[in-house]
Amino acid sequence: MTTQFTEGPASAPLLSSDSHVVEPGDLWVERLPAHLRDRAPRAIKDPVSHYWYFNLPGQPRGVNLTLSVTAGFTRAEVDDMLAEDPDAVPGVGGGSDPVARLGDLWRDGVLADVLYPTAGLSLLSMEDTALAAECFDVYNRWLSEFCSVDPARLLGLALVPCNDIARGVRVLEEAKAGGLVGGLIWTAPPEGDSFFDPRYEPLWAAAEALEMPLSVHTLGGQRPAAGCASWAPTCPPRSTWPSTTARSSSVRCASWWRPASSSATRASSSSAPRRACISWPRWNAGWTVGTRGSGEPARLHAL
Repeated sequence: MTTQFTEGPASAPLLSSDSHVVEPGDLWVERLPAHLRDRAPRAIKDPVSHYWYFNLPGQPRGVNLTLSVTAGFTRAEVDDMLAEDPDAVPGVGGGSDPVARLGDLWRDGVLADVLYPTAGLSLLSMEDTALAAECFDVYNRWLSEFCSVDPARLLGLALVPCNDIARGVRVLEEAKAGGLVGGLIWTAPPEGDSFFDPRYEPLWAAAEALEMPLSVHTLGGQRPAAGCASWAPTCPPRSTWPSTTARSSSVRCASWWRPASSSATRASSSSAPRRACISWPRWNAGWTVGTRGSGEPARLHAL
């Protein structure tokens, strides 16, 4: 059922292109197959600060889930609330409650949210790829349920595995069928891997055919990324990027051309081939504008 609001600000609508859900801390403990639950990522409460932190198996303490929902509160205010009641839940409920989120959007004058994970970002760096894939599936199903409350305003991005491209394609297809609008892949592949490797071609093709934009997000990779140069040595300099991308200061590494060995040729003054376009999340008005071979504007294309 779609939740509708009849009152709200009358200002021009805004699209939030880098918003985040905040997943329930026990999501993977509750939903992973039974034989994997002892290794499930989970929230753990700090006995001193009373903050909840997300933890991957065998990894250092992860993102602070308590502070992830306390926008508008100072750290001191949160500490005071928890000192008075260690079981208090400061902040807002829209991180995991879609109806509460829609109310927040309406009050803030925001038309729609493009939704990234919070805890789920760290899943993209898991070395146990089999467990990670199961965790991705849990998140994607939960996110589909979340967005189904109002799919026109809650625009979810599925976690897409890249270690197994065939599985990644299936995940993207399932995400499309589940009402999600795009995918999130690791920010930088592991050492020795590259987005320019031909093995990624089926994923790029599927993303284009399904019209499911692919995104990357800081803290969601296998190794540190500092611009395109860390992804592949053949990434062309920014000066050669299409003007539609180059003039958008809010887009970082939004686009690059496939290498010469790929099925597409490099851009020239006389031709504009289909291009691989992966977006950093700070898009203009919700979607980065790209161009296909004919040069017509379109929303973000994943190839």
